Amino acid sequence: MEAVDFLLSSRQHLFETLRQKLECTQVKMKQLADTHRREATFNIEDWVYVKLRPYRQTSIADKYQKLSKRFYGPY
Repeated sequence: MEAVDFLLSSRQHLFETLRQKLECTQVKMKQLADTHRREATFNIEDWVYVKLRPYRQTSIADKYQKLSKRFYGPY
């Protein structure tokens, strides 16, 4: 019984350690990502340029080469 309690407590300790490291890593990644971003505020009816990056689904493009360029969007 003591061995099971020891294993469960060590497992719980491991999960807590991993959770803390994951949270720390997420904060570091957000800080690095935010270094090249800038705050932009827009008013209603402002004209802005929007850059669209539609993705191309490769699983369909591999099977049907003819339709691969037109796949983005509902058909």
